[in-house]
Amino acid sequence: MPALPDDMAQPQRAGDPKPTAAADRLAPLIKAVTEIGSLAALFTALLYYFGWARSEAQARAFGADASVFDMSTTDYLLRSIDVLFIPIFILLVAFYLGMRLHRRLTATHGVSSPAGHADLEPVTAAPRGSAVRCARLLRLSWLIPVVIGMPLALASLVGVFGDFGSITFPLWVAVGIVGTTYGAVLHRMVHGRPPPPLSTIALIAALLAVTLFWTAERFARLTGEGMADEIKSAPADHLARVTVYSMRRLPMSTDRVRETPTPGPEPGYGYRYDGLFLLQRSGDKYFLLTDGWADGQGRLVVLPDSDSIRLEFGG
Repeated sequence: MPALPDDMAQPQRAGDPKPTAAADRLAPLIKAVTEIGSLAALFTALLYYFGWARSEAQARAFGADASVFDMSTTDYLLRSIDVLFIPIFILLVAFYLGMRLHRRLTATHGVSSPAGHADLEPVTAAPRGSAVRCARLLRLSWLIPVVIGMPLALASLVGVFGDFGSITFPLWVAVGIVGTTYGAVLHRMVHGRPPPPLSTIALIAALLAVTLFWTAERFARLTGEGMADEIKSAPADHLARVTVYSMRRLPMSTDRVRETPTPGPEPGYGYRYDGLFLLQRSGDKYFLLTDGWADGQGRLVVLPDSDSIRLEFGG
């Protein structure tokens, strides 16, 4: 009879760790990394979409399209962060307060703490009746977009409250989805019932993701158009003044730009153009604005970043 290999011939001793012990220890870590990765991917996609929607609204206000600016993914992400600081902060604070409320409502109703979190600070439990009433009330949250969101949206259509109703409608829908879902989950937890099936959770998560992107599109359009209006009203207060020197004559369709046929700072640049403001540089192009938007003389000027063009800032 052939001899068994050494690793197969040795019996497992009682004190040896089980083969699945390491996998059991890594399972929570893998789950946490997966959840964080999914949230990070959703957050990045939301930032990118917000940056694109904001750039699209701003570009259309200047008579162009976002594709003309040829911005990169990094450009779109950076154009989102400076505007979303306050909304993200408010969302995180609301999430933290929601977690505190959830722990207080479920502290004495047979709901065990997550593994590895037994050392969390104690929370004063709410009476069972409070949890039941809160669950019943939250299960009616689907009425929020119907009672509040839809009337405001209809009011916006007839010119009441401006665009507030149409912009905030997806936010009311998101509040309705979150409130109704949490009310149903809390009701199940308080009465010792199992959580909803995975298919239901996935559907609700998809609906919530759609409302997040819907809300981001409305808010991005509002901020993009608002920033464009501010720039149009006073370009000198928001943008850097630019003097352009060119080897060749640049035809301009507005009298807001002054052309001077004089040598520039270097030989060969025989045309100087004043009255321009730098909007941004992207895609190896300079995007310049003129003033005069109020009387229809404003223009968006696109110049290539080439040796035939020189720019001088300030003045």
